[in-house]
Amino acid sequence: MAEGTIKWDDTWTAIATGVALTTGGDIQDVSAAIDMADHVQALLSVSVAYSNHAKATAGFSIRVRREVDDTPNYETEQGAAVAIEMPFTQNATEAKAIGLSGNDFDKFVLQMDWGNTTANAVATYTTKILYASMDIS
Repeated sequence: MAEGTIKWDDTWTAIATGVALTTGGDIQDVSAAIDMADHVQALLSVSVAYSNHAKATAGFSIRVRREVDDTPNYETEQGAAVAIEMPFTQNATEAKAIGLSGNDFDKFVLQMDWGNTTANAVATYTTKILYASMDIS
């Protein structure tokens, strides 16, 4: 009888590196499509570096918006739940990771939202993904 083992990739794949969200107001960025084809699991890593001006006026959140049809269209901003709420700090870096199952996610985009309203503040984020596949022997 065949046995299956999960094999994690050796390295993380960058999704977005060093993207700076700046100026006052609600700031948002949406990634290119991410495809979980041939993967059973993934770890999603988010790191946010806050500038010295980044006073705690609002947090940084990440939504995982799943594909809803073949167009492709993705879950709406209001329809997608917040997957990660980052700790808010000043002049420091925060990092978090979450697991994604290939059963629940096929294609998706990441939506980053920063509700900062402080002038001259900058939040620079990096997102990476580590895939796992199933080896059958």
